[in-house]
Amino acid sequence: MPYVMIKPKIMKAKQFMPEDLPWPKGVMASLNGGGYYLSRSTHPWHPTIRPGDWAIYEEKNRYVCIKEEFQARYEIVQDIEPR
Repeated sequence: MPYVMIKPKIMKAKQFMPEDLPWPKGVMASLNGGGYYLSRSTHPWHPTIRPGDWAIYEEKNRYVCIKEEFQARYEIVQDIEPR
């Protein structure tokens, strides 16, 4: 059985910290004071985003990535525009 690797892809991402304005695009405070969420235009539900998590933007989708997973899977690159 062959092994496969995901091709490198550059995406936009911003770490969410409530005190740092402006918040990442799509992050909103819950109306009942229950935290924050990332609105997504392509899905009917909104994932929770916590301080320190990352909002990742890929074409028309938005994803939440917890801090530990982000550090394990992604590398921050500066001054490179996505293709």
